[in-house]
Amino acid sequence: MSNLIDLDDAIENLGLDKEDFLELANDLKEFTDETIPKLKIAIESNNLDDLNHLAHAVKGALLNLRFKTAGNIALQLERIGKGDSSENPAPLLSDFIEKMEKSYDYLKTL
Repeated sequence: MSNLIDLDDAIENLGLDKEDFLELANDLKEFTDETIPKLKIAIESNNLDDLNHLAHAVKGALLNLRFKTAGNIALQLERIGKGDSSENPAPLLSDFIEKMEKSYDYLKTL
């Protein structure tokens, strides 16, 4: 098990085998790759409503597939978008991108 993705939990509790999980993870990668530029724009333009909605969608998808670390960062971004945190979202987005890259590097080893 990686500290980035809880593959065992995903397989056990979602009823997936490893092949199905990897297929869904590839779909998730496409979704996050499309969403990251939109998150950047929302942050650069200080559009908290867009940040909230985009981060919420990404968070749900990530946590459903047990991408724990990136999902928790998306949760932090969502909270900023809701106005529940005054934290600077730009460094969080950079951390999010890094954790997503590491997550997919880990999946390549399976």
